[in-house]
This record gives sequence, structure tokens and C-alpha cells, in this order.
Amino acid sequence: PPMTWQRGGTSYACGPRAVVDAARRAADLRTARALVLASVCTRLCTAASLSEEVEAGHSRGSGLVRRAVDDALAGAWSAPEAEAGDLVRAVVREGQLPAFLLNPTLTVDGVRVGAPDGYVIGTGVGWQVDSRRHHGEPDDLDDTLAVHDRFAAHGLTLLHVTPRRLRLLGPLWA
Repeated sequence: PPMTWQRGGTSYACGPRAVVDAARRAADLRTARALVLASVCTRLCTAASLSEEVEAGHSRGSGLVRRAVDDALAGAWSAPEAEAGDLVRAVVREGQLPAFLLNPTLTVDGVRVGAPDGYVIGTGVGWQVDSRRHHGEPDDLDDTLAVHDRFAAHGLTLLHVTPRRLRLLGPLWA
């Protein structure tokens, strides 16, 4: 494990160690995901460095943090994106949909269309988790609509869902 040190009675650790330790103490998966995915999104840590830290530590009490790190390795950038992935993964397991990707860069005829939060391979259907926090300002809404229109112009369907609506679909990730 990475080195820890103390100075003036305060303990310090490198980013991956601190994130994994904090996520181990999370009361639920959503909190563990928020800690892990925020650290990756802000580039405090890489998904690989978090995975190495989890593997180097003891396995007791690591279930939530391991799941959150797996989400990061799969490409999720937020807890709601990972929750959407859980819902779609359940349908994939039932054989009702093909596999999907989280945050892939999509191109059509060599033209970059965009990177939806998720995309079901071979269907032309992707999804975007839209929250007030990240899409609530007037300019943000215009940007979201422009992305939607760009996907449509290339024959792709981009579905929109809010974190609240995701959670109303059921606690499949519990």
C-alpha cells in the first residue's frame, strides 16, 4: 500500500489510499460511488490506481468500494451514470438487450458525434443522465439540446433521464 505519514498529529496518505479508505467507510453504494468517481472525474486518482489500492488492501469491508472502482474501470463518471449502467446491465443479463458501453466516443462516417453517458452497442440508442446540478442553467440546457440534436442528425437516439427518475425505477443496485 502507498506510504502514509504523520505531521503535527495529523495523518496523511496519497490520493488513492485516502479515497479507498473513505469509500470503505461509506454507508451505501451511492456514497462509495460518489467518492470514487469524483476522484477519477477530477483527476485526483486514476481508476487503475484505485484498483491497485483496493487489491493491495484487505478484502473485509471492501465490497462497496470494489463495486465503485469497477464502475470507474467500466467508464462511469458519476454515481447516477453507474446506477443507469446497473439498470441496463440487468436487462442485458436477461438477454433483452445487447452489451453497452459507458461514456464511449461515438463516430458516424468518421465524424465525432459525441460521448453519451451510455450506449447500447448496435442499436443506435444511447442515454444521458441530466441533473439540475450539471444541466440546470439556461446555457446548460441549450447545450444539452444541441447534443441531442447532433445525435438525431446522425440517426442516433439519445434518451434523457434524471437521477431521480433512475432511482424511481427500482433499487437494482442495492
